[in-house]
Formats: sequence, structure tokens, C-alpha cells
Amino acid sequence: MEWIEWIAGHAKQNPLGILGFVISLILAIVKIYEAFWKDRLSLATSYFFTSEPGEADEIVIANLSPIPVQIAYWTIAWEKRWYALRVKDVDVTPDDPFRFKVLGRDSFALRFRDDDKFPTGGSVAANRRLVLRLHVFGRRRPVRLVVGAS
Repeated sequence: MEWIEWIAGHAKQNPLGILGFVISLILAIVKIYEAFWKDRLSLATSYFFTSEPGEADEIVIANLSPIPVQIAYWTIAWEKRWYALRVKDVDVTPDDPFRFKVLGRDSFALRFRDDDKFPTGGSVAANRRLVLRLHVFGRRRPVRLVVGAS
């Protein structure tokens, strides 16, 4: 408890120093909050699959953060679940995955028509989940989004 008395003694002698310390501590906490929590990348997905011929399947990517995101490359695959030992992954990425940009607090729809449509049920989906991997500019690892996960 000796250090508390030492701080209290110096605070009486130099209150401006303590005030400067408190203000800088508050500003540091605000900056850490902005850097690690508020401005972090946050993406979500929604989907609409139909078996109607001529209708497009759709996966919507929503950017929940205020920062725009540029996607360099993307893949989509039915990946096996952790407990499915004999099941293999099925890559259903279209022949020409394109680049796109999702603005802050906006969404972008990936539409799959005709040749790009992929199977969404039956034996393909059994013991698998649909995973969309987005290769974002400026990141080493792709962002992995499970389509249909709540």
C-alpha cells in the first residue's frame, strides 16, 4: 500500500501529470477499440437455391463492417464435416470466378445460372456443408464462410 501513498503524494504535487496520464489512457483504449473491434472485417452470407429450370441460385455476401472489401478470387465447395471419414470434398467453383468489391455495410450477390449451377441437395450435400472461400486483397488467408450456417 506504500505505492498508493506515493501516487497520492505526487498527484497532490503535480495534478497536471495525472490528468495527462488519464487522458492518454482513455485515448489509448479508444484507439485499441477502433483498431481491433470496430473496424474489423465482418462478412455474412445468405442464400436462395431453387430447382426451377431457368431460375438462378444465389448466394448473397453481406459486408457488416464500414470498410469496403475487395475480393481477388473466390472458391465454393461442398466440404466434408469433421465426423464424415469416407466423404470427399466436392469443388463446385465456376470456370471463371471473377473479382468484385463489396462496399461497407452493403451486399453483393453471386448468381449461378445454367452451366454454373451446382447440385444443392441429395447425395452431394449429405455429410457436407457448402463453404465459400473469399481471397481478400491484403490478407494472407482466405475468409471462410459457411453458407447456410446460422
